[in-house]
Formats: sequence, structure tokens, C-alpha cells
Amino acid sequence: MQNKVRTAIIGLPQEHARQLHAFLRRVVDVALVREDPRDAMSPLLVARPQAVLLYLPEADGVGIQFARRMRSELPDTALVLLCHVEDVTLTREAMRLGARALIVVGKDDDDLARTFMQLAEEQRSDMPGGEVVTLLGSKGGVGVTSLAMNLAGALAIDPSLRVALIDLSPYLGEIGVYLQLDTTVSPRTLVRESLMIDDEWIQNAVPRHSLGFSVFAQPLKPGAPPLNVADIAQSIGILRRLFTHVIIDAGTGGTELGFAALAVASKPLLVAGGDTPSLVAAQRALHTLKALGQDPRRIWTVLNASAPEALDLSRARSILGADPTLTFPHDRKAVDVSLHTGRLVVESAPDSELTQAFLRAAMGMCDDYRPSINSGPGGKRKKLFGLF
Repeated sequence: MQNKVRTAIIGLPQEHARQLHAFLRRVVDVALVREDPRDAMSPLLVARPQAVLLYLPEADGVGIQFARRMRSELPDTALVLLCHVEDVTLTREAMRLGARALIVVGKDDDDLARTFMQLAEEQRSDMPGGEVVTLLGSKGGVGVTSLAMNLAGALAIDPSLRVALIDLSPYLGEIGVYLQLDTTVSPRTLVRESLMIDDEWIQNAVPRHSLGFSVFAQPLKPGAPPLNVADIAQSIGILRRLFTHVIIDAGTGGTELGFAALAVASKPLLVAGGDTPSLVAAQRALHTLKALGQDPRRIWTVLNASAPEALDLSRARSILGADPTLTFPHDRKAVDVSLHTGRLVVESAPDSELTQAFLRAAMGMCDDYRPSINSGPGGKRKKLFGLF
């Protein structure tokens, strides 16, 4: 299957952008379309495409200003320039910007297709092996952190997998409290120490849960600089080279960090409860993501039941416009055992219906998933409060 390049199309009207996408549909996935470059930078930083296709009507003006800033903010993103007339000044500017190509529309169309075929081939050869699974809550109280921790645990019980869990809380890594770990390595640390990071560094510096997954979060002390979008993108790129699966707890609501983490995910999960307000919030989040250039069809919708009543899948379908991708049942007994022992559900209640749901979800994220579960009671840990 041909790899596709996630591309932002800037400077063209919607209709022209659609025509261009149709021409390049075999090698391009559109991540963002903006006619006015002045409105494009903020959503571009969230979408973080692999390439930007920029139409320049003239050799100076807002398009060139946008291109210069884009090269500064996203130096690893490929830049392809379009124009209607050959121009020496534009050619020089393209060289200064490090553009992959300057294409004259209607004359160099084959060159445009070849440029993106080459980008797609480079993407395939350079593609990191790790899956990035981002969980974003549609509203508060839908259990994003619990799902993220147990999903990381479900993946980690396959001894062939290497799993990382990231908490995107910008100031304090609350996930360390839940897991009783001193979170000493944050995404900012990864960026700062990027030249030093290898398997040995990970083993020695990063705290690990007893099931084997590594945990990255802001330290549990005041004064640490907050996370930003650039930290997230760079740290995820580092971790994808070292882990088979990177699970991201992106929290709740429409934060820039959450949307950025969802944009770079290979498996983006939007979590909702079974109640109508939560489903409506999820519907609105899907509309927001679409407005930011995301394709709602690639987002997994997840229903996490918070009450004993069975999930009303027909109501969820009518509100969300499609069947949910994953469902997690309400399992009071399994949750009570987890709270009593201070362990994750997949540890403390391996035979429960809820654990089976986590194993099915993990199976959908692996080609050859082989979990190894110890069903014994295990040692009792400090009781956790507020975990679920």
C-alpha cells in the first residue's frame, strides 16, 4: 500500500485545494486547508503536517512571510511551493527557504506528483516503528487517565512489546500519584536530553510500573516550566524510535496540547461516557477537530460506561454519526478490587469483563498480541483514592 504524506494546503481557495487533492490523492492526505496564510500558522502548529503545499501569487507578500515563519517553527516539515508564472525572484526565494520544489501550475504537474511520491517513499523508509495512541476526553469525568493506564498495562503484559505512558498535564504529572511513582522524566526532559537518550538511558533514568511500562510526566513539585506543543511533538518523535507503543493521556477538553497530541497519533481516541451530555461533547469535539483540519473518520470514538446500565449504542450512533470503535463496560466489582489492592484492573481482576475489554483494545493495536497474565492476587499495595 502506498504511504501518504499528511499535507497542509495553504493559499488556495477550498475548491482549488479539493482539485489539487484529487490530483494527488494516491500520495497525499490533507491535514489542513487555509486560503489565507495569515490564518494558517496556529492551526498548522496543531496539525503538524509532514508537508506544506503553499501557493505564492507573488514573490513578496504574506505568502513569503508565512513560509519564512513556517520554516522557523517547523523545520522538519517539507515545503513545496506553487506558482502560476516562472519567476527568477521566486526561484531564488524557494532556494533560500529550502523548498523541495517550485512548481508552475499547469506546466510542472508531473513534477508535483513525483515530488510527493518521493516524500512518501522517504516517509516509509524513515517511519518510526512505534504506534502513538492518544486518549482525549470529550469532557471531565469520562475516565481518560484510568483508560490510559490500564491500556498501557494491557499492552505491557505482552513481553514482546515496549510501552511508554505519557501524562500531558502541563504543570504536575498527576499520573505519578495514581501509579505511586516519582515522575522524574517529563517530555521536556526528553527534548533537553535528546542527544543522550538510548535504551540504557531509558532503563536507568525513567520510572517503570511493575507491569513494565515506562512513565513520563511532569515532576510532582511546583515550579517546573509548563509543557508546550513543541515539547510534545519532539518527545513523541523520540519515544517512537524506542518503544513499540506510546500511550498519551491528553486529558480533557479542547486544549492545544491535547489537539497536538491527537494530530500526531497513529491511533487517536476520543473518549466519552454513555450519558447524553458526554456524547454531545464528543460530537462537538469531532466538529472542532474537523475545523482544525483533522479527518474525523480516522478518530476512534470510545465509550466508557460510568453506570451499571448497558450502553445505549443506538443513541451513541445517532449523536456521533457512527458506531463507537471501542466500548468499556461498567464493572463495579473489578474497580472495587482495583481500589482495594491499589493495582490496575488488568492486574487485580484479570478475569473480569473490564480486563477482557482492555485486552481486546490492545489486540486491535498490535499485529501479534500475546498477553501473559498472572491471575494470582499478588501483593497488596497502598490503597489509591480517586483513581476511577
